[in-house]
Amino acid sequence: MKKIIMGLLLSTNLLGTQAVFAENINEPIIPAIAGLQTKAIVIGFAKNQYELGMAYYEGKLIPRNTAKAVEWLHRASEKNYAPAKVVLAKMNLTGDGVVANPQLGLRLLQQAAQKGDQEAIKVLQSINTTKQQNQQNQQNQFSSLDEALLCKGWNTRARNSSFFLENLAISEVKTTTEKALEQSLKKSYAEQDQFKYYPQYKDSEGDTPDMRIFLPKNKQTSIFKKLETANFYGYGINYKAELKQDANIQKIKDYLEQRDHFKFYSYTQAQIRQYQTEHKKIMAIDNDQVRDQAFKNLDKKFPLLNSLKNEKAQQAYIYSLPIVDESGDTHFSTYIQLIGINTSNPSYTLNCGVGEA
Repeated sequence: MKKIIMGLLLSTNLLGTQAVFAENINEPIIPAIAGLQTKAIVIGFAKNQYELGMAYYEGKLIPRNTAKAVEWLHRASEKNYAPAKVVLAKMNLTGDGVVANPQLGLRLLQQAAQKGDQEAIKVLQSINTTKQQNQQNQQNQFSSLDEALLCKGWNTRARNSSFFLENLAISEVKTTTEKALEQSLKKSYAEQDQFKYYPQYKDSEGDTPDMRIFLPKNKQTSIFKKLETANFYGYGINYKAELKQDANIQKIKDYLEQRDHFKFYSYTQAQIRQYQTEHKKIMAIDNDQVRDQAFKNLDKKFPLLNSLKNEKAQQAYIYSLPIVDESGDTHFSTYIQLIGINTSNPSYTLNCGVGEA
């Protein structure tokens, strides 16, 4: 191959290395795939470029070269050739020869599916089925009672929806579903006397929350050590569930995020301590305007960490949603938190409720 073809292809031999040049493409000729190379470069149709990319990808005629495969498959994909998009999508979904990029993989599959590519449609259906199965498996991980006790409905107050734990705190469980949950709760948990459990509340007035405290009857089967739900009489509702030390926190965290469609802000012990240190310094600032601006900057740096009340927390997963009243103001917010104490032998508490924004 040593002549000019259609003014585009040149073949040369430099220091014993034969190469093909066309436009800005420099492709060393490999005898086993020289025909594919010529078609891909000279003719330049997407199908030809795809076939060359697949030769590099499959490694049947020559040693496998994923970098060259991506190069040629990308050229074909840029020409909207669906089969090339599908192969690139699979590579990005699995990290085969490239840094995994699931978002790009899905986007390429969707583009190929829009062109009617059956393989792309099949893969997308498989992904959707797997996703639905995973969601179903997540939903089946806990009993209906445990689902409720894992702060189910914590984010529904802004829509004036019923919330079992909130209604339980004020002893106004009304709906059929809530009554069934309450009966299930009483079968599995023993309610404690608030003042016997916390004697320091005995003589207090007004600002003391009206609490309901539950301990599991069977400590082996429950994922909780203790449940507390409290009514602060117009100043908010709080629910706290102490999880057993052998509870799978990552599983619970993933379940909550998937069930309620949100993503926790995650903080390590070092980040929490840094926040506390900076907060203490800001508190010492005399100038009100400067101090307020410093707090705003701190809240941007550590979103929602100002809602963490436990100063001993060593790990925190936090999320919150504002509750907008009829006038458009936000005085309260609904929140959910997973707080870890003692990293060497961690103990976690799940908190949710309504508090001042």
